[in-house]
Amino acid sequence: MKLFNEEIKNDFMDQHSNINRNNVVNLFERITPKEEKLNKDLYDFSVTEIIDFYKGTGVASVDILYNMNNLFRRYTAWALAKQMVKDGQNHYDELNDYNLYMQMVNPIKLDSQFITREELLDDCKYMPNPVNAFVALGLYEGIGSDREEKTNEFFGLSMSDFRNGKVFLHSGRTLEVSKELISYAKEAADTYDICPFDSEAGFWKNGEVALRVHYDEDDHNIIKQTNNARNENIDAYRKVRILVAQLKMAFNKDVYMPRALIRSGLIAYINKLAEGRTDFNNVIAENYEAISYRYGEIPNITKFISKYRKYLEMCK
Repeated sequence: MKLFNEEIKNDFMDQHSNINRNNVVNLFERITPKEEKLNKDLYDFSVTEIIDFYKGTGVASVDILYNMNNLFRRYTAWALAKQMVKDGQNHYDELNDYNLYMQMVNPIKLDSQFITREELLDDCKYMPNPVNAFVALGLYEGIGSDREEKTNEFFGLSMSDFRNGKVFLHSGRTLEVSKELISYAKEAADTYDICPFDSEAGFWKNGEVALRVHYDEDDHNIIKQTNNARNENIDAYRKVRILVAQLKMAFNKDVYMPRALIRSGLIAYINKLAEGRTDFNNVIAENYEAISYRYGEIPNITKFISKYRKYLEMCK
């Protein structure tokens, strides 16, 4: 896509070598149709025009809009220094209220990326392969932490790693887990014939046993290793992603992504710690060590609560 005032934007990117050019081009491309419609560069947009564009993006993440505004503000400041902005103002500076961004995200998309524990457990009943339920519930309860590369915590787990209501992860972490997770773990560990997933139909094939995938009966792991696994961590990462992607297709729910499941579990965990309290800032501060140990750090607690308060209160 040809950018609006492409030469000017290329000059900006050339003079800012510390930026990720691909990401910047992507954001510039998103606003290009709006610039063409208004026939002016984004640095000349009014506050109303900026807000109208942000609302029209339909994104579910406040952080995406926040980062987008930071780039446009930086670009406009650069244009101001070169005396290119017609009214001599950087209107992106005016959009510094995080709560304002909350009003501009797509609430339907945001809602689709959250699931309560009860809803998840209900979905698990309709998963023909217990390994899918184990992975979904495992992510929800904090296995894998908040970083996708840590999905290798799933690799090599067997029932010997579950004792007294806890899972002793090979990464060194120990987590208390639910009886439902332990039940699905045992069922998955004992299952060697699984229903294959039909990606075209978007659901599992419930055919004859001969059509099922059979794993080596010497493999006592909960997530069975594929025969052509070249690297344990790569195999675990790929396997977890595939198992969750199957759920997204089968249930047609955006929440079936590793990060969304982890985030939903984090919200439910905080609400459980709150025990009916609504002063979530204090709840998180008082229990930050336990929360960060299970789910990873929350970079900005105030923003997190502003973004997810509705869901924190839903979990009661």
